Amino acid sequence: LALERMADRWARREGGTPQAEWEADARRYVNDFGGFQAVTFIDPGYRLRWISPLAGNEAAVNMNLGEEERRRLALNAARNNRQIAVTRPIT
Repeated sequence: LALERMADRWARREGGTPQAEWEADARRYVNDFGGFQAVTFIDPGYRLRWISPLAGNEAAVNMNLGEEERRRLALNAARNNRQIAVTRPIT
């Protein structure tokens, strides 16, 4: 539900949530919910644009998550159903 609220806030704002505010929210969720490795924002072209926390996850920035068919299909389903997607950690 916390991630859904974050997505709703994005949708209510013209142009989405400013990056600094998004990162602060994501950082709090990672800290509050021990099962998260990170929270990410992936653009419509499947590129991972924002990740929090950045420390330890720098290599993931700009990664094209659509290159792998299975992951691309999951991202498409999340987008088409307008649902949050939770994945296994990405190496």
